[in-house]
Amino acid sequence: MGMLFIGLQAWMAAAVLLSGAGEAESLDAAVLERYEALAAHPVPVNLASRSRLLSTGLLSAYQVASLSDYRARYGDILSVEELALVDGFGRETAEALAFFVSLRSASLPGVADSVRAPVRQLVEFRTRGPGLKYRLCLGDRAEAGFAWKGSAPAGAYGVYYGDGRLGKVVAGRFNVRFGQGLAVWSGFVIEDLLTPSSFVRKGSGIGPTNSYSPESAFLGVAADFTFGRWDLSAYAAAEGAGVNVGRAWRSGRAGLSVILPDYCSRPRISADVRWNPRGVQLFGELAFEPARGRIAAVGGLLTPVGEHLQAAVQLSVLPSAYTRKKYGEYAAAASLGFSAGKYVPLKGRTGFGSSEIRHRGALAASFSAMPVPVEDPRRYMLKIKAQWQWRISPSCDLQIRASQRLRNYASERSRTDVRADFKWSDGTWWAGTHINGVWCEGGGILAYAEGGYGGTFLSFSARCTVFRTAAWASRIYSYERDAPGNFNVPAYYGEGWAATLLLGARRTWKRIVLRTWARLYLVQKKSGTSVPGLSLQMQFSI
Repeated sequence: MGMLFIGLQAWMAAAVLLSGAGEAESLDAAVLERYEALAAHPVPVNLASRSRLLSTGLLSAYQVASLSDYRARYGDILSVEELALVDGFGRETAEALAFFVSLRSASLPGVADSVRAPVRQLVEFRTRGPGLKYRLCLGDRAEAGFAWKGSAPAGAYGVYYGDGRLGKVVAGRFNVRFGQGLAVWSGFVIEDLLTPSSFVRKGSGIGPTNSYSPESAFLGVAADFTFGRWDLSAYAAAEGAGVNVGRAWRSGRAGLSVILPDYCSRPRISADVRWNPRGVQLFGELAFEPARGRIAAVGGLLTPVGEHLQAAVQLSVLPSAYTRKKYGEYAAAASLGFSAGKYVPLKGRTGFGSSEIRHRGALAASFSAMPVPVEDPRRYMLKIKAQWQWRISPSCDLQIRASQRLRNYASERSRTDVRADFKWSDGTWWAGTHINGVWCEGGGILAYAEGGYGGTFLSFSARCTVFRTAAWASRIYSYERDAPGNFNVPAYYGEGWAATLLLGARRTWKRIVLRTWARLYLVQKKSGTSVPGLSLQMQFSI
């Protein structure tokens, strides 16, 4: 897949692509922790149940149904090239999934099935927070764990993946994500729609979470079941209760949800559908509160437009009476993704996914109208975003992104953001530069140069940043590398400089793997404010 996003680890660039985010700054810590865990222990797509595949959040219900149909017809998938040929995947998606899935097959001689897979344990300590995390995996059949960070309450979970009709049973912390999220959706939601794939949410149903930040997760018990093409999910938690029943077919899924939020609110009923006729993804959800007579709806489509173009459209109606917020939202959004040119081989890569198309990018626009009380004017907001990536050579990459936001209310009415990144990499050593300019009630600029080495046993990265902004309104967010579980996107404002150094080491003793990270950082502002720090983290894998 190549380095789609400058300065990111390859697996993180793949996570950004699969999540539909336009940039790392649009993600949150819990999402990155989930992808990190999958990158360390990929899910076996040939052995995992439908319930297990959905709960990872990697695949949509349509992709899982298409995958199951393909395996029933042709057998297990044995290469990334073959995965790319399955309906609903394609080359780019398959290359990104390669970081998080394994193609282990029980039909091959000498390969254990999911029940006999080895027991794994992971213990993680970190000083920044501070934090402690533990996870125990009994093959691919069951797992349990807990995570604690600082003064926040610890989050724990246990999950058992069944055979046949039983999909899984979860106790403790879990996420609930049905349809397009109108009735219930816990955890992260992408707000910055840029790439066409970001327009469609992947309703992953019920899935356990072992994040350091479990605040948005539910606490209780849940289970899901499969009856042929029908499936049933139910949960009871401190945050409410609900049930979802659906029917899947080869090209889609339709579902019905009944949700009782926090046991005190009136129930919500919603119907959702994902249908993929001839490569066109149609999606939508209609939610209704019968006791209040309130309705909300979202729908759209994602479709190829020729060989190298992909378009998406989304319409949403979210009245304030339904959302229980002061302002509702009536919005329309559209995006066009493109790729062009010949494939360029990537430095240090071999096999499928070792080349990348020379030009790719996306253009998106969204318009929102937000009703308000009669005495106030109606609120409007317009966003326009564009992104372009140019693979200059096998080792050099350039990416440019620009966005414009206009609104008729509050402060920061107009915000213009332009950034450019250049990176060189030979597969082991890498270096890059970044410059970001902002205009919002005054100007702001941030630039950094960075470089590093990614070896099997030792790795390091260093960055030096300078910034100057007129005010808080022109602040600039910038992703910074850190140890796993630490997701840093600080807001730079004022005037000054910053420096970071991240060191990593790995050592293996038979079946024990020790990974350590040390991060030193310093932010020095011209006002005299100095913020130095050191964080340490260790992981034991058994």
